[in-house]
Amino acid sequence: MTRKKWCLIGAAILGLCGVGASINPIARTYVAPMVKEQVNNAINGSVDYDSLRINWNGDVVLSDVVIKDRDGHLVGTAQDVAVGVKLSALPSIIGGNTSGATAISSVTVESPDLHIWQLVDGSWSVEKLVKPSNPNKSGSFDGDITINNGHVALRTKDGIKRNVEKLDGTVALNMSGMSKGAFYG
Repeated sequence: MTRKKWCLIGAAILGLCGVGASINPIARTYVAPMVKEQVNNAINGSVDYDSLRINWNGDVVLSDVVIKDRDGHLVGTAQDVAVGVKLSALPSIIGGNTSGATAISSVTVESPDLHIWQLVDGSWSVEKLVKPSNPNKSGSFDGDITINNGHVALRTKDGIKRNVEKLDGTVALNMSGMSKGAFYG
């Protein structure tokens, strides 16, 4: 390659790095509160995280995530949660025509520690964690959920405890209600 081509490639890389470096402060100021509000509106409980950043590929990454149910019980923690975003869905969401779930292409959870218990009626503590979708807005989550290096502590209503270590896997969900995938632990 000629010297001119190398200079252009170098300038493009520096430009992309500059754009990436300028996006993260904007994300912390404007995007972080909006993400926190949307996440907390989607669940019956609360989600807190220490920081938010945007990766070079557009994924929104929440670090040191803590999820609690509506009674304040710890449901889980995660080192990082990366949410892939479909930029093509953002205009519909901003216009209020569809739910925010349609903009999510994937969710990758790194090193989660989940606490799931069975209630007296036989249901599980996480069954009602996610609020149902608004029937007046179209769209739902259509993508992959991946867990890497997870730990799950299960407790049945009879008091039997089970631990699953090194949980890894992916499940693909789509709008027609079909899912496929597997988890190993």
